[in-house]
Amino acid sequence: MTHTRPKFTDEQRRRRLTTRHLLTPAARATTPEQVTEALLALHATDPASVYLTMAARMADPSAAELERALYEDHSLVRMLCMRRTMFVVPRELAPVVDASTARTVAARERKKLLKDLNDQLGHDEAWFAATQQTVLTALSGLGEATAAQIADAVPELKAKIVMAEGKPYEARPRITSRFLGVMAAESRIRRGRPLGTWASSQYRWTVAEPHPDLPADEAKAELATRYLTAFGPSTTEDLKWWTGRKP
Repeated sequence: MTHTRPKFTDEQRRRRLTTRHLLTPAARATTPEQVTEALLALHATDPASVYLTMAARMADPSAAELERALYEDHSLVRMLCMRRTMFVVPRELAPVVDASTARTVAARERKKLLKDLNDQLGHDEAWFAATQQTVLTALSGLGEATAAQIADAVPELKAKIVMAEGKPYEARPRITSRFLGVMAAESRIRRGRPLGTWASSQYRWTVAEPHPDLPADEAKAELATRYLTAFGPSTTEDLKWWTGRKP
């Protein structure tokens, strides 16, 4: 028996997506969790983007509701994952995203930082692991802390390395932000409430609960299924781009 692949016009795709992505008045969501589940993952490189996404899709948009989901209930999780990009995902999907994409991103970020630390300061993997544990111990005692407060508690993070040496924009920043960024990518710590307004990109940090250890292949298959449910019909190229997988 021969199966014919269904064809969709551009107009049919638009109608499906506007409803599926909660863009029609009748489809509006009532909670941030509903919006995130419908879109699978919310682009969050710019913190304001998440709020704008909610405002376009909720019947009664509320910054307080989003903050409740992110920082009180933790039903939404901010992760560095697909395409080395920051996203907000539903908590139940976080282990899938972690196993399918975020672990690979975290490993690359750790490797790059460790190379810079080794080349410029002579620090090795043992130093890196020990300093991570020192950060976790300090942060457990603090409960919640800014990057500056963590660096005060762990002076090793005040070390500086040269970035873009020889370029007009050469800089010599502290390693604090990159080190904490790697720990967050590895799901050892998580971003708490921002400093200042909801549009701020500076956060307080707290210790994170580790994600369940899922098999990578199963997680990749699950993420692909979720993507097609949210954005399909789709091409293989679209899926590869969105997940950041190599062809």
